[in-house]
Amino acid sequence: MWDSHRWLTIGTAVTGVISGFAAIAVIDTINTAMHNAAKRPILLPAFIGLNIIAILFKNGSALFPSYVSLKIITSLRIALCKKILATPLEEIDKRGAANVLTLLTSDIPQLARTLMILPVFLVQATIFAFGIAYLARLSWIIFFLTIGSMLIGIILYSFFVRRGMSFSRKVRDEFNVFNEYTHGLVF
Repeated sequence: MWDSHRWLTIGTAVTGVISGFAAIAVIDTINTAMHNAAKRPILLPAFIGLNIIAILFKNGSALFPSYVSLKIITSLRIALCKKILATPLEEIDKRGAANVLTLLTSDIPQLARTLMILPVFLVQATIFAFGIAYLARLSWIIFFLTIGSMLIGIILYSFFVRRGMSFSRKVRDEFNVFNEYTHGLVF
């Protein structure tokens, strides 16, 4: 993506980060309006403007990768089709038609989905980072409690994911043994 569409990549990153900044600024505007009633009439246009900026830039950050994804996926499919047509039939038979079809029908759309995650990740990461920084500015105690809670959550999540993967492996192994037994009975 970087080599062929450098400006779109930069545009995606910049619009995503600006959208995140605008979302944090909206929160700050709300906080200021809640604590200072005299500034509310002045903050209303800023609140409206920041929301418009956040919406426009969030949509813009989603639009850029859609365009790039369309171009990249099209060029990838054309290149893969050319390579498949240039491949000897024996090689395709050796690999299996199912593998070739999987490449064309599953792998390329997965790449497109990955490209579409980029702007969402940028916006969410910006909101998270500046939200945590803003929380630290408001209250160090709440900031450290939040960080501690997040660390505990990450540790617990990692523990349960590892346990789930372990159980999944055991079930898969038992299923493979069962398949071997049933395969032996049938054939």
